[in-house]
Amino acid sequence: MSSLYGEPDFAFGQLMLTLRLATGLTQANLAEFLGVSRHAVGEWEAGHSYPKPRHLKNFIALCLKQGAFGTSSELEEIRALWKASNQKALLDEKWLHQLLIERNSPNNVVPAPGPVILNQPAITGINTIAEESEQRLDWGEAIDVPTFYGRKTELDQLSQWIVEENCRVVSVLGMGGMGKSALTVSLMHRLATHFEVVIWRSVRDAPDCETLLKGCLQILAPEVLNEVSVSFERCLSLLLKQLQSRRVLLVLDNLETLLEEGQNAGYLRGGYENYGRLLTLLGETSHHSCLLLTSREKPIDLVPLEGKRSVVRSLRLTPLDEQACEQLLVDKDVRGTPSQRAQLSRFFTGNPLALKIVAQTIVDLFDGEIARFLEQGEGEAIFGGVRRLLDEQFARLSVMEQTVLMWLAILREPSSVEEVVAALVRPVSRVRLLEIMEALHHRSLIERGGKAGTFTLQSVVLEYLTTRLVEEVVEELEEGNLNRLVQHSLMQAQARDYVRQSQGRLIIQPVLGRFKGPGAYGHGEVEKVEETLREVLEQVRQLPQGRQGYAGGNLINLLLAGGSELVGWDFSGLNLWEAYLAGVELRDVNFAGSDLSRSIFTEGFNSILALAYSPDGRYLAGGSLTGEINIWQMRQAAGVNDYSLYLECRGHSGVVNSVTYSPDGKLLASGGYDRTVRVWDAYSGQNLLVLSDHTDTVRKVVFSPDGTLVVSGSFDGTIKIWRIATGQLLTTLTGHSNWVWSVAFSPEGNLLASGSTDGTIRLWEINLRDNNYRQIASLSAHQGGVQEVFFSPEGEKFFSCGSDGKILEWSVASQEMLWSLEGHIGMVQALAVSPDGTILASGGNDLTVRLWQSGNHKPLLTLTGHTAPLVGLAFSPDGQILASSSADRSLRLWSVPGGQALITKQGHIKTVRSIAVNRDGTYLAGAGSNKNVLVWQMTGQDLTSLHHFTPSTLLKGHTNNLLAVAFSPDGTTLASAGQDGVIKIWDVPRGKVSSPARLSLTSNSESISALTYNPAGDLLASGSGSGTVRAWSVITGEQMTIFEGHQGVVWTVAFSPDGTTIVSGGNDGIVRLWDTVSGQLKESLDKARIPILNITYHPEGQLLACARYDGTILVWSVTDNSQPLLTLKANQAPVWSLAFNPDPTASSILLSGGNDGIARLWNIETREEVAHFAHEGFIRSVAFTKDGTGIISAGEDGLVKQWDIRSRRLLAIYRDFHPYEGVNIKGATGLTELGRATLLALGAIEI
Repeated sequence: MSSLYGEPDFAFGQLMLTLRLATGLTQANLAEFLGVSRHAVGEWEAGHSYPKPRHLKNFIALCLKQGAFGTSSELEEIRALWKASNQKALLDEKWLHQLLIERNSPNNVVPAPGPVILNQPAITGINTIAEESEQRLDWGEAIDVPTFYGRKTELDQLSQWIVEENCRVVSVLGMGGMGKSALTVSLMHRLATHFEVVIWRSVRDAPDCETLLKGCLQILAPEVLNEVSVSFERCLSLLLKQLQSRRVLLVLDNLETLLEEGQNAGYLRGGYENYGRLLTLLGETSHHSCLLLTSREKPIDLVPLEGKRSVVRSLRLTPLDEQACEQLLVDKDVRGTPSQRAQLSRFFTGNPLALKIVAQTIVDLFDGEIARFLEQGEGEAIFGGVRRLLDEQFARLSVMEQTVLMWLAILREPSSVEEVVAALVRPVSRVRLLEIMEALHHRSLIERGGKAGTFTLQSVVLEYLTTRLVEEVVEELEEGNLNRLVQHSLMQAQARDYVRQSQGRLIIQPVLGRFKGPGAYGHGEVEKVEETLREVLEQVRQLPQGRQGYAGGNLINLLLAGGSELVGWDFSGLNLWEAYLAGVELRDVNFAGSDLSRSIFTEGFNSILALAYSPDGRYLAGGSLTGEINIWQMRQAAGVNDYSLYLECRGHSGVVNSVTYSPDGKLLASGGYDRTVRVWDAYSGQNLLVLSDHTDTVRKVVFSPDGTLVVSGSFDGTIKIWRIATGQLLTTLTGHSNWVWSVAFSPEGNLLASGSTDGTIRLWEINLRDNNYRQIASLSAHQGGVQEVFFSPEGEKFFSCGSDGKILEWSVASQEMLWSLEGHIGMVQALAVSPDGTILASGGNDLTVRLWQSGNHKPLLTLTGHTAPLVGLAFSPDGQILASSSADRSLRLWSVPGGQALITKQGHIKTVRSIAVNRDGTYLAGAGSNKNVLVWQMTGQDLTSLHHFTPSTLLKGHTNNLLAVAFSPDGTTLASAGQDGVIKIWDVPRGKVSSPARLSLTSNSESISALTYNPAGDLLASGSGSGTVRAWSVITGEQMTIFEGHQGVVWTVAFSPDGTTIVSGGNDGIVRLWDTVSGQLKESLDKARIPILNITYHPEGQLLACARYDGTILVWSVTDNSQPLLTLKANQAPVWSLAFNPDPTASSILLSGGNDGIARLWNIETREEVAHFAHEGFIRSVAFTKDGTGIISAGEDGLVKQWDIRSRRLLAIYRDFHPYEGVNIKGATGLTELGRATLLALGAIEI
């Protein structure tokens, strides 16, 4: 397909066009011959897409027969064409060799180029290539080896070990530049046919072992990654099973990146010990595969396993033989006698890279004559290894050439001239930079990338430059002589996620490590580094802003990587280019007069619940939790891809559940919790239509394929069809008995599919001409609600997903279920089909995005990174990007089918999921979704008029979002817990919450979703994401009891007033009562299997109230629980929280809050709602004030509201600090108009 962000690959297109013209065929002729459409051929020649392997093979065979390739270079041209076509599989050298033999056969006459009539046998001897075999070849970033010198003995030896003697682990060792990578690539080509799967991976960017294993498993057997959390041990076991069940060649290049240097050479670096486990396991355990390594040093873990008769072997490369060295020098046009060439080869110990570099030096400086080079003593000056050779070569370069080389080391991927031009501080013309690139390539310091017009570095040169960059930056920080810090960005904020992460790991962290010396960071070391960086910052401030370059942004990125907090720092008047500030607390930071170009901040959106691409792929729309529709524009300049906020559409008064573009891209439709369907001008954001006939939440909207209709599905159980031109409601479709979650049009527009929580999918016939709309089928296969439905692009199939975790494929014609895809754990909420129908994407409550092949129903990839359930998915129109959104407030863009994380947009996190009031009512605590416990002072506040209050204390120490807080009954401690699996207990001495935490309790890293104290205050009970309930000693931190039985998340736990019983409930819909001491299950209530979200005891202990996902509240008698005493229900919105009034005179009053945004007071004696309070936004937690005269509600909007019950007056709003509270951006440049508006909306000021 086209390049990753949709930019045409003009170089490939020109190559295809040139070859086609050389064959004498028209586009139509070629299309007929290859069995594709003429449009497909046109797309190839325009550089918009690439041929499939079988089509490309047939095209190559045709070009060979027609003499389209150069007679002396056809092999190189074929290999270059294959590489330029971005194929995932290696070129089949055996097939190519056979093709060349057949072409050269005397019986195979090559016709002269000219027009070919395909309905006549003008082209003979060409057979259509069959479909690709089951062999899988994934060469990753394996280098291209157009010319390979010598090493026949080594190739034969390695082939014998691997193929004939079935060695399990083989290491190819040698100093940098000896050609280890080239040798293994050549070996891989030679041996590919002996293996079912060949995988090449470079570890030069030092990925952790678990990431590497998961990447390999994605190729070998992605279905095995269906578990919610696959540990390293599990990955290791799964990989071994794959290597035992089939023949796999796994190549790991540049293993020395992971090894220590000096006295500890061969030992794995700290943090990479798991690679030792991998090497040892594959060396000791029987399997049918081979792990092939390249490294400069032998890993110490393999030493005891090696032996002449062992299945673990190593081959240390000796110098290139004289004949190969001589051929290399001849090819470089170096002249001299055989003895001179031999002397030169000995000088550089037969090192191919060193010889290439020095050969070019001889050509450039000594007219190619070895004798003159030797006479000058140059050989002695640089003799002594590749490092010294590279030092000398680097010193010979101009300042600009050095600068460009350093940028290529930072960019880390094959980069175009435009990308390097954009990065340079000092402007250089494209022509001049291209000359520099060619000069560096001429010296063998850089090589051409896989994509036309790009350049990259050999691994040894990349490592050399990275090390040199780190050393120079450290020296600059220590001595204050700024150069690299000004000229180069150590980390690029706007780079693709995986590149930025590599820059942080291999540049930023090593700079900090050398700068502070050995050992882990302590508090004092952080302060010392901060002090030095602050001094350097002041030095930068003395420079004119036009000469500060990247220094300011580099210093910010170093400070953040070193663990510093930037609250209150002064960065005014500085260039802060490429500062990555997303998710960073910047309260009261001064950016006045700063240049913030290319810096990344937290975005203005909250959770994005729905996603849609515009038909041209230029825009991505997202409907948010807070009612806005955000539209991002994809822009590309100089190779930098960015989705910047283009427009905000405001009009909905609540959550926006659905967004969709019209087929022509001019209109945008949305639906939300305010029960309206809105139609917008997609370019101006003007609200053109408001359609408001639904009586409950609008869950889904879609346009008809011709763009004349919009259809909406609602929680009122109906589907409505509207004519856009007039806003007329044409019809209302009824039949579902519960919420309608999804609707979808068939491509022809004559069918409509709908999915509902009633568990059915219904098909409707749409006939506009006769004004006829009727249900033609009701299908049931999901065990639970249907969350999403989608038609395939050709309209022959449709797909559905549901709360049962399944994705089902259906036939439109027979209306039968064809296939069930299973892999997610828990509900699947999001579904998308690629534009060509070949890939299905699903997102679920297990925090994963999964890609499936729709043809053979095999899993392709499992994408991880989100930290909360997935809620939205959308493919770009070219199918090369998948956008995903999650309740973790992030929007992520992934490459397809590679699965690399390209861009992450981080929204501001405001949710307060749990609140608690201490015994005397002085403090209100909230579980913030930004890892902090929020504590507000409640006493001494002026409540005569509405005021907003920010936290008096922030308790820090958690490493992930919080889900629960609870005060002890005596008010002396506060407990908090969340997704990091840690319970922290904070002291509250003399009415002041203290930090750090007094005690930390760990639950094996399982997310903790519920927390409560027992009445005596010496025990804590917790509920987890894995279904367990645990009891802990508050005094010792010891885990006392584990209660097991729930399936899925435990959302709520509570102690009975006498402390003898723990009650729990969760996703499995069963209320369980446990004996606190013995851990035995006493009894179970409410087996309707509707998720239980909250449980609370009546203060006197005789009643138990349960809140459920379907909007019902059940009240049970503890003594007679055969059935509920009463059922309360306002609507179908999930109820998340309950609380009984603590006032003994009003203990019959029950408070509830849920997804309808209303806090309700119920009288359980009269069974009536007696009051309600509009919070506006999902309510996640409710509480009474200490005396019962007021209520408090907390929600997804991040606000905690306090109301007076009698007057119904809103007294106070408690909130977290805004992400950019008090940040001064007066006079700051480098911000777009919308970017500035976003910062101001998130608390920034201009003073």
